[in-house]
Amino acid sequence: MGQHPIIDEKYVFIDKSTVIYTTNCKFLENYNDGYAILSDPLVMQFTFMKINDKWKVINAVESSVRQDVKNIKSAKELNQVELHKKYIGNWKSEVGKDTTVFWEGKPYGTGLECYFKLVAKGKIVIEGKQIWAYDRKVDKFILSELNIGVDNGIYPSYFVSKNKCKMLPIGDISNPENAPLKWEDEFKSPDVFLHKTIVNNNIVKTYTYNRVK
Repeated sequence: MGQHPIIDEKYVFIDKSTVIYTTNCKFLENYNDGYAILSDPLVMQFTFMKINDKWKVINAVESSVRQDVKNIKSAKELNQVELHKKYIGNWKSEVGKDTTVFWEGKPYGTGLECYFKLVAKGKIVIEGKQIWAYDRKVDKFILSELNIGVDNGIYPSYFVSKNKCKMLPIGDISNPENAPLKWEDEFKSPDVFLHKTIVNNNIVKTYTYNRVK
């Protein structure tokens, strides 16, 4: 479902058979999976021409700034604190030959305290800790990661549906749609989730994490 309040619009009559229409508006798209995108501003221009007594669009131009926003309808259904509890437990993923990622999530208040390590041929290559803290104002978790071996990072984390969670660098939070790097976790069951690395909106890697019981 889309909503598009018009801020301004203009008609320019070139002649009796040609009209240029320009509009400046906002456009909100709410999706059933809990995702929402706001285009603000959204500028569109259409050129109409009367051909055989019928008006037809012969040219269209659109430009907008898009960003993820809270889907008001789905926010009532998506409890971020409860959904992030899916990560609680011990997980592992085979990410390469003789290379495994081990990840542990423990509940801590309304968030998570986590530890992870990348083991290659029996040796720890990378390890670190994470704190996942819920921010009520933005209805997202803020993931702070302290690593040994690679750079540290801060990432927003939020479920867009009951089984899909998105993450991205904090610097891209104002325009996540165009973030050059982001991640998506998809829970296939309580014991399995897919971790996807997305570069320029293309999935470049997918790892399967299995719960260790």
